[in-house]
Amino acid sequence: QQQQQQNRTRSGSGRATKLFVGGINPTTSERALSRHFMRYGRLVDCFIAKTPGAGPNFAPRSRGFGFITFAHPSSADMVLRSGPHILDDRALDVKAAVPKEAMQQQQQQQ
Repeated sequence: QQQQQQNRTRSGSGRATKLFVGGINPTTSERALSRHFMRYGRLVDCFIAKTPGAGPNFAPRSRGFGFITFAHPSSADMVLRSGPHILDDRALDVKAAVPKEAMQQQQQQQ
């Protein structure tokens, strides 16, 4: 499972294809996020993290971050080199995604 996660995060060349996007406006949709980044290349996934909806009156809300995955690492490289990225009046914080397992290992070593 860890190897599958790394394969989704990095291409065969070892360069990132999956990017973390922080600072997302709570009103920004996944469609708007993907539209913003598709100018850099073909996206294969776009996801905004949301809180779970609890009860009939509580709809899921944006947690202010998400992930985008490009088909080619060169597209992700262009995003990381360009910027700032502004969407819905918010500056986005874009970084290469780090698999959860790697983050947990880093935290345990500290």
